[in-house]
Amino acid sequence: MTERIAREMELLRSVFPDAEYHEVEGGWIRIPRYTVQHGGWAPGVVEVCFQVPAGYPGNAPYAFWVSPPLRLAADNRAPVNNYQEPSPTPLPGTWAKFSWSHLDSWQPGPEPESGSNFLNFVLSFRDRFGEGP
Repeated sequence: MTERIAREMELLRSVFPDAEYHEVEGGWIRIPRYTVQHGGWAPGVVEVCFQVPAGYPGNAPYAFWVSPPLRLAADNRAPVNNYQEPSPTPLPGTWAKFSWSHLDSWQPGPEPESGSNFLNFVLSFRDRFGEGP
């Protein structure tokens, strides 16, 4: 783990204390309990993970995975918009993938606290959930 990633993990753990870094396939971040803030999804708490891309932080993370896969609370259907299941990760469990990026607003600074970082990316998942299925 690089010094930058270690510092970003500290920042991420300030909000998600159980966040984990896995040194596999370039690096993966897993948060065992992530509350889905917006209604319409089931279950309301999932695991989330994402891959640290090569060239990070110059290259923004892309996509995030949820386990168990999400369903629409009203009718138990899988989402259809930018969602794929199953979608394997190197982590145990059954995962589904949301295509999601911060590309237009990804502006990392020289220090993790001065620009885009893991915490910004993870908090942006709420924006995706807010878009609905």
